[in-house]
Amino acid sequence: MRKFAGALAATMMFAGVALATDDPMAVAYGNTVTITNAKGEVSTMLIDADNTYTVTTAAGEVHKGTWAIADGQTCFTQTEPAPGPDYKPACSATETRAVGDTWTSGEGDAMVTITIVAGR
Repeated sequence: MRKFAGALAATMMFAGVALATDDPMAVAYGNTVTITNAKGEVSTMLIDADNTYTVTTAAGEVHKGTWAIADGQTCFTQTEPAPGPDYKPACSATETRAVGDTWTSGEGDAMVTITIVAGR
């Protein structure tokens, strides 16, 4: 679960594309964010305009939650399954990204490659 939270935080660095609207998450709606870990396992993330998200891990597990942007930070808070008592939302600095962008985050076994793919 901890590795998943780290990958989620890295994924969120793409928030910030305004595309002709004032909504900095507009690039995510209707598109898919793929997260590939160091083992080559791919998870998918769907981000919705109602401030919710769903991640389906490579193992088929489904994680749901809410997202918010405040003070230059994009934070994702898992709600399902209910996180443990030491859980902290995954937050990172908001950066500008677009459909087709690919970037990496982390190092070694914790490295992930994130891509914004057109469509769902």
